[in-house]
Amino acid sequence: MNRLIVIADIVASREIADRTAVQRDLKMELDRLNRQTDDLLSPYTITLGDEFQAVLGTAGRVFTDMLAIRAAVYPVRLR
Repeated sequence: MNRLIVIADIVASREIADRTAVQRDLKMELDRLNRQTDDLLSPYTITLGDEFQAVLGTAGRVFTDMLAIRAAVYPVRLR
């Protein structure tokens, strides 16, 4: 079985003026995406405050998920 691993973090998170709000927005969006269980083998999880990961069965939803996450934390950048 193929798997797609998503690992990302917020760029320069320690320099963000309202870091708590960005982390809250990130968590809310990841929770929303986790309710959409199709192809999600391991849920989106915040690992170190500004990093997150997930395991998907296919790449079918990864691009829309990443756009939604980026929109939730805009203008903060992810990598």
